Amino acid sequence: MDTKKFLVPAIIYLVFVGLYLGYSFIENSNYLFLPVWDIGHYIDIAENGYKVYPCTPGLEYPAGEICGNAGWYPLWPIIIKIFRPLVRGESPLAATALAFILTFLSFQLFYFLVRKKYESKAAAFSLAALAFAPGSFYFLTGFPYALLFLLFLIYLWLLFRPPGPGRE
Repeated sequence: MDTKKFLVPAIIYLVFVGLYLGYSFIENSNYLFLPVWDIGHYIDIAENGYKVYPCTPGLEYPAGEICGNAGWYPLWPIIIKIFRPLVRGESPLAATALAFILTFLSFQLFYFLVRKKYESKAAAFSLAALAFAPGSFYFLTGFPYALLFLLFLIYLWLLFRPPGPGRE
């Protein structure tokens, strides 16, 4: 077995994670791991389910609009809820741990797909370009980007399989 095909994306992943964790440590900030913005909604959905109610005029949106957390992607809170018991029942930790795990798996699959079509150098360069793009830190947050990226890569992997039952 060629371990290089697993080692290269693992090294890129470790450098990627190291940069963001290192920066967070140097800046004495845990902001990367806080349930901010929509992450709070995903965690609330994982813990309490969806909530829909009429907006409070002047406080939220105009009267007659629908407020709550009904507009958020449903698979992410479900996976957080399923994974939560493995991390002492803490939803924010579950979301962060899942983001790190799914990003690692995505890096492996991305590298595999590009390497299969082109070569190792192209795969490494492509993965590094993806990992060190300005918005790539979102893969390590409680947003569902790592999940969506992995699902897309699985779709591509299945799409490019030979015709037959495995592809169907």
